[in-house]
Amino acid sequence: MRHRLWKDATSGGGGCPALYKTEGGYFVQGIKLDDETRAQLRQQMPVKYRV
Repeated sequence: MRHRLWKDATSGGGGCPALYKTEGGYFVQGIKLDDETRAQLRQQMPVKYRV
C-alpha cells in the first residue's frame, strides 16, 4: 500500500514528480538520472530497481 505525500501540481499528465510513503520506506517518482548525477548522491543503498 502506498500513500501519496506530495505531488507537483504543475506536472503534465499526472505523472512525476511525486513522493509516496510505503510499507518499509518511501518511494520517489521522478526523472531518470544520468550516471554522473547519480554518482553525486550520498549514502546510496544497493537496491533492485532505481528510477
